[in-house]
Amino acid sequence: MEKKRAIARKEKKDSERKELTPEDIERINDEELEKAVLLKKKQTLKKERKQNEINKKSEYLQKMSVMTSINVHNDVSFTFRQL
Repeated sequence: MEKKRAIARKEKKDSERKELTPEDIERINDEELEKAVLLKKKQTLKKERKQNEINKKSEYLQKMSVMTSINVHNDVSFTFRQL
């Protein structure tokens, strides 16, 4: 049943395309181009957001690493003073 519907849709699309004027074809191409451009922009923004998130996490981890090393250094010097 699904195959029959798919075939019917394909035949309908084929018959519609045969009746298209050059202006209609140009309009359809412009719409498809706009969709492709928007999709590319969305993908680019998604990549940028992901990279920004990675950068923020990296900066945070670096700060924590520095803080931890300072704390460890201070703790070590503190224990030596007590001895």
